[in-house]
Order: sequence, then C-alpha cells, then structure tokens
Amino acid sequence: MCILCGISKDTYYNHREKAETLHNKYAHLKISIEEIIEKNSKYGIRRIKAALLEEYSINIGKDLLGKLLNLWGLNIRRRIRRNKPSAIQKMLKDLGESTNLIKDKRVTNLFEVVTSDITEIKYAGGKAKAYLSVHKDLHGQLVYGHKLDLDMKKELVLSSYQKAVNKVEEISQKDIKELKIIWHQDQGSQYTSYEYVDTILRSGKISYSKVGTPTENGGQESFFGRFKEENAEEFIECKTYEELENLVNEKIEYYNTRRIHTSIGYVAPIKYTKSLLKKRSFSSVN
Repeated sequence: MCILCGISKDTYYNHREKAETLHNKYAHLKISIEEIIEKNSKYGIRRIKAALLEEYSINIGKDLLGKLLNLWGLNIRRRIRRNKPSAIQKMLKDLGESTNLIKDKRVTNLFEVVTSDITEIKYAGGKAKAYLSVHKDLHGQLVYGHKLDLDMKKELVLSSYQKAVNKVEEISQKDIKELKIIWHQDQGSQYTSYEYVDTILRSGKISYSKVGTPTENGGQESFFGRFKEENAEEFIECKTYEELENLVNEKIEYYNTRRIHTSIGYVAPIKYTKSLLKKRSFSSVN
C-alpha cells in the first residue's frame, strides 16, 4: 500500500521483518564472526569465510556473509572502499523519486511538513566540532526541536525529533497522530536507521530528498547557512562544549522569538505561528 508513494508502513515493516528474520536465523554465528574480525582486522569477506570454515567448521556463502556483516554493522577494512547501503537505503533507491513527498507540493499550512538536517559547528578556536540536528516547520519556519551533540549517531536526530513532537503537540493542542505531518530529510544513515523510520511511521509520513540533491531540502540548507554565518564568530570563541550548547540554545530561541523572517511577512516565526493559529481558531468558531 502506497501513502502518496514514499515509504508505506507495509513496505517498511516487510523489509524490517526480513532483516529480523535474517538476524534471528544466524544470530548464533555473530560471536564467531566478531572474533575472526577482531583477530584479523585486515581480512576481507573471502578470508573471513575461509576462517569460519577452518576454525569453527562453519560453511557459509559469501553473499550471505556480506549481508550479515552489513546487518550487524561489522566493518572490515578491506570492505570499506565505500559504505554499503543499509536495507532501508536500498529500499529508497528502489522507490526512486517517489520517496520525496514534498518535491511538487505547495505547502500552505502549519504542521504540514517538518524538515530536518544535521550541520557541523566548530568551536574552541576551530579545534573542536559538534553536530546540530534541527526539525523545523517548512511553512511557519518555527524550529520545533533541536539537539546538539559531539557525534552524529541516530540518537541525535531521535532526540531532536522527540523535542519537535512535544513542541508541536503543545502549540497545536493536538495529538501528533492527528496532524499526519510529513517529516522530510536527506538519506543520511541517521535518518534511515530502523529506529528513526519506525518512530516516524507511528505518527506520520516520511519523505526523503534524492541522494546528492541538497536543493530538495533547500529550506533547511538555507536555515543552516544563515544560522552559522550570523553566529560563527561567537561559536568559534566558545571554549567548551557546554558553553557552545548554551549559546546554540540561546540562538535558536532568538531565531524563533525575535529574528524577523522575510518569507512570513517580516515577523518572527513564533509570532507568525501564533497569529495563524489564532485566525484559524476564530474562523472555526464562526
């Protein structure tokens, strides 16, 4: 079943079930494979296959071994000339442009589309860096959720998303499932993790930019460009991560509540959002 194309729940859960079935069937091999990789870090798939047979009397096909290495995230140096796509990334490739639900969509309402991305922020005189994930309303421009961290693991975007959900429910006075938001982002590993996709599909629809086309998430790219250009000097002067985190929080608050945005009538995002909600509430009463 297709939800305006994109990734439907049926398609996603079918792929996830296949991955879980594969894991459950061969979980007993994982420790042996990990031990071989740990002792022989430069082995490729062929040598790992041979070592499994010689040391553990385990005979496994090369293609199946490759799938298991990918499924379990077991990196081997000779294999990593380029990162192999995850199961979800392969699914997105098969679906093609239909994964982008907002490409030709005219967005005119709050809570219709929320975009997300990650950017790098340098501090401590440029010697250190942190990563900022943001979830922002495409129409109203309000940043609903953001999270700063020292790495780019999936927890970064999951935390930003959860903050966004809490803020959306607070502002809209509705359960997130009622709004049926389209959550749009690129195809980075954080956004194509099972945890992130599963979390999104419980409450809304998920949409992706085509690989290598930042223009398909142009609003988010533009936001980060201005955000870093305006604040780069202050960020670089922060001596510690904690200092940077406090400053980023201050700058997001300033952006939401005080910074004039041209696309929404030269007002700050929070003022525009509240004004629009007030008008709609008044119209519904009348």
